Amino acid sequence: MGVLIPGLLSYAALLGTVTFLTQPLVLGVWSLAIGWLRMMTDSGQILGPLVMGALADAVDLSTPFLLGAALLTAMAWRCRRQASGMSAAVTTERRDS
Repeated sequence: MGVLIPGLLSYAALLGTVTFLTQPLVLGVWSLAIGWLRMMTDSGQILGPLVMGALADAVDLSTPFLLGAALLTAMAWRCRRQASGMSAAVTTERRDS
């Protein structure tokens, strides 16, 4: 959890800032980084471009990036809550021993 939460938040920030980029070189580097991160898993490699493309066609080009950033932030929040709950359970268990 100590690595997952910062990783999710970093990826969310990277994804969310794509809509603000204006320099072609920076946009290329950001796109390469996002594509590399997405392809780290099989499901992301298969479903990511399909979902992102459908959202871009249906709403706006910036929508998939903002939605992806929101989903990653929500996952980081859930991981943080679970980690807090796990540490509280371990603390309680140690007191009982």
